Amino acid sequence: MPESYFCYSESEHLQHQQGTLDNIFSKTLFNLSCQLNGTEENSQGEMILGRSMAGPLPIMKNTQSGPISVCARRTWQGIRQDQKNFVLLWFPCKGKLSIQQNNYNELIGEEDFLLTCSNRPYQIETIADDNSEHESIAVALPQHLANNHLHSVQNISGCKLPLGRGDAQFAKQVCLNLYDSADNISDKTSNMFLEACLEACSKAIQSRYEDQKKSYDIKEIRLKAIFDYINNNLTTPGLTSNRVADACSISSRYLHLLLKENGILFHDYIWKKRLSLAHDWLCNVNQHDLSISSIANSAGFKSVSHFSRTFKSEFGYTPSDLRNKSNMDLLSSLDVAVS
Repeated sequence: MPESYFCYSESEHLQHQQGTLDNIFSKTLFNLSCQLNGTEENSQGEMILGRSMAGPLPIMKNTQSGPISVCARRTWQGIRQDQKNFVLLWFPCKGKLSIQQNNYNELIGEEDFLLTCSNRPYQIETIADDNSEHESIAVALPQHLANNHLHSVQNISGCKLPLGRGDAQFAKQVCLNLYDSADNISDKTSNMFLEACLEACSKAIQSRYEDQKKSYDIKEIRLKAIFDYINNNLTTPGLTSNRVADACSISSRYLHLLLKENGILFHDYIWKKRLSLAHDWLCNVNQHDLSISSIANSAGFKSVSHFSRTFKSEFGYTPSDLRNKSNMDLLSSLDVAVS
């Protein structure tokens, strides 16, 4: 049967529990600085910490009700004092966990799971659900065991990991069953189940990053199609986002979202590309027979005045200034050639 090794009820004073919690975690796991938050006038607050041994590994369960929460911190000072190297595998069952580690700042819900490493500072806090209840379990894994099954565990500690529909859901259910029934299961069987849980979590983590990579690859393909179409049709009248989106078989909304993720606004991109093209034509000696208005129209501008204004805003001088300078440079080069 699981062992209850800490109980709090509303009849006790919160401030009397801080040292007790710290000592319990220090003996069971490693140095943690704990804070039990709530108000003394609350009459429904209750908290039970339970522990069950699955072979040599402790599985801990935190059950809370009422307007109280626990905040635990692992600091550099605590790490230097005990240097114990554990990975905690967390599964919220009711409510959420707030975690800060490795520059992550995440809310972990009932559809997620979490890994924390004891050799790096972190802070974790319980958050109750709408019924003022919280329940979560944590499996303590030696670092070497976690490393054997979980890729780059140091880098993903503190990161929100979705359970998905298969592997990690299985792991969560197995850990809950082990907590309730560990006394009736041999150490060998418990170890087999825990190793299966780690493999299941590893698959879930791998699937997450594969899905991210696929999403990234698809976005790259979509972006290339967008830019290719724009560049091939840059001077075509009526080059709107709807037209580009239709040509690339995506929605206009998705087109704008993809560009925004890369710091690009559709209309700004179009006009900057057209201005750059017009600038090149104005500098090109082979285009000197074309008028500025012809170049403006060929670059996709309907109005010469609009072209002149945006050109000066972009480059700091007018198309006429550039054309005159290009003519002067051309004459200078001809004089040099004659002399």
